[in-house]
Amino acid sequence: MGKKKSLKEQELEKELDLLKSNLEEKKEEFAILQRAFAALSLKFNVLQEIQEMIPTYPNLDELLDKIMDVVLRVMEVESGSLFLIDEEKGELFFQVAKGPKGEAVKGYRLKIGEGIAGWVALQDEPVAISDVSKEPRFKKEISEAIGYETRSILCVPIKVRGKAKGVIEVLNKLKGDVFVSDDIELLSTIAYLTGIMMENVEEVGREKKSVIGNR
Repeated sequence: MGKKKSLKEQELEKELDLLKSNLEEKKEEFAILQRAFAALSLKFNVLQEIQEMIPTYPNLDELLDKIMDVVLRVMEVESGSLFLIDEEKGELFFQVAKGPKGEAVKGYRLKIGEGIAGWVALQDEPVAISDVSKEPRFKKEISEAIGYETRSILCVPIKVRGKAKGVIEVLNKLKGDVFVSDDIELLSTIAYLTGIMMENVEEVGREKKSVIGNR
C-alpha cells in the first residue's frame, strides 16, 4: 500500500490543479483575443486600402472593379461578384465578376428574390452557405450553364441611405469550406464602405444637375 497523503499534500495538489485549470482558461482567452485583434487589424488595413483608392480611381465603375480585386484577395476565395439592382426591371445585374468564369457569367441577370444574391437583395440580410447542394435558394442553372462548380457562398447587401442597392457575393473558400463570422463581418464592412462611396457619387451627380439647372 502506498503512503497516505497528508492533508497538506492533498490541499497543495488541489491548489496545483486549480492553477493548471486557470492557466488553460487564460490560454484560451488569450487565443480568442489574438484572433479578435487579427480580425480587427485586417479590417482596418482593408478599409484603409480601399479608401486610398478613391483619389486614384474617381470613376465609380473602375473603383468597384478594384474593390472586388481586394475582396478576392482578403477573403481568400476563388470567385466574386458585385451585383447592382436595376430598379426599373426589378433585377440584379453583374457590375463586376471576377474569377475563372467571370466573363462568362456577366450576361446573366437575376430577379430580386431569385437565387442567393436575389434573396439577399430582397431581405437585406447576409447569407453564408457551406454546401450549396443542400440549399434550395441556390440557382444552380447559371453555374451549370457556364460550367462552374459552386461549393460555398457568402453574400452580403450593399446599402445606400439604408436601402439595398446591390450585393457582394464570394464563392468557394480556398482554405476550408465554411465561411465564419469573421468572414461575414469583414465582407459586410467592405459592402458598407462601398455603399458610402456609391452614395457620394449619387450626391455629386445630384449637385451637378442642380448647378446646371440653375444656370
